[in-house]
Amino acid sequence: MDLVVANYNNGKFLPQLVESVRLQTSRDWQLYIVDDFSSDDSNKYLKMFDDAPGITIIRLDQNHGATHAFKTGIEAGTSDLIGLIGADDALIPEAIETMALSFNANNETVLAYSECMDCDEHLNPIRKRDHAKPLDKGQPVFEQLYSIFNFIVFRRSAYEQTSGLDSSLRRAMDHDLLLKMDETGPFQFVSHTLYLYRTHANGISQGNNWPIAELYSLKARINAYNRRQTKPISRAAFKQLKIKYHRRVLYLQQSLDNKPLSSHIIATLLLNPFEPFKSGLIRDALKSLLPQNSKR
Repeated sequence: MDLVVANYNNGKFLPQLVESVRLQTSRDWQLYIVDDFSSDDSNKYLKMFDDAPGITIIRLDQNHGATHAFKTGIEAGTSDLIGLIGADDALIPEAIETMALSFNANNETVLAYSECMDCDEHLNPIRKRDHAKPLDKGQPVFEQLYSIFNFIVFRRSAYEQTSGLDSSLRRAMDHDLLLKMDETGPFQFVSHTLYLYRTHANGISQGNNWPIAELYSLKARINAYNRRQTKPISRAAFKQLKIKYHRRVLYLQQSLDNKPLSSHIIATLLLNPFEPFKSGLIRDALKSLLPQNSKR
């Protein structure tokens, strides 16, 4: 199994992650750590593993975002099974073996995910994460993305049937991946706690980072809807999704479409002329029209 890690300014956590991989009951692994041009002391820790067997360090010469870093690591490997690990997280010793067995038991599975343990900054267990759970077969995966959490493992052969991760989505890599893999085959929930998820303020989707991560997730869902011939949700639901996206752009003052913020105001009004009467939109729209905030 290829294990892919995207690191940006989480170097101090890498030794604990690497140790969790070295302690795996399965020896069938190759670890790829992609450093996304970190500005902290990550290189001090990366040097510890430059010549380590089974570990490949890839250093990017500029910062591209987590999605591009994961994409680089995925494409560097060759194994059919690919597992993703956050640079600040870790695996329990049976993680690789358990996941490999689940794929061997079902040849149709293209992606599997496990239960997860929330941990404090020192990786001490807090509680099992509630939202990692089996999917409702009566609902599209499109609407259950937050039920799919770590440890995520998928087949390279299925991934290569897609266009691959979209590097322009600097965050929400997992949602972009899930939506694309959903187009290739079924998912499987593995009811074992295999992953240790470190909670801390600098986590890419935690704390103050959550709103921007959600913006990229909304964009990934819009792209997936437009990409698919068979639509996963109704037109009315898609309309609400787009309104939510445009409103989040205005709230964050950041467009992912290389368009002026005023275009997002217009798009919101075209989707729903009554939207300005809802809380916050007028405030955010006025902010976007100020010269100092007219950024992309």
